Amino acid sequence: MTAPESVIAALENLLSDNPANHEVRMHLAGLLLDNGELKRAQPHVQELLARLPADPQALTLALRIAHARNDTTAV
Repeated sequence: MTAPESVIAALENLLSDNPANHEVRMHLAGLLLDNGELKRAQPHVQELLARLPADPQALTLALRIAHARNDTTAV
């Protein structure tokens, strides 16, 4: 099931008010990936990995992107 754009926009607004909110960023990135929007999810995942390099959820999001792109070098 895809997330409605209104939900994604609401999360983006929350994130613009508080860019350090990693939980919102992870949720947003996950929804974007669920919607197949890799290009929109990528910067959020990169930001998460920069701030939380060992976080299992951030790493899982990065692996989802790599898998969707068939990128075996990222693993």
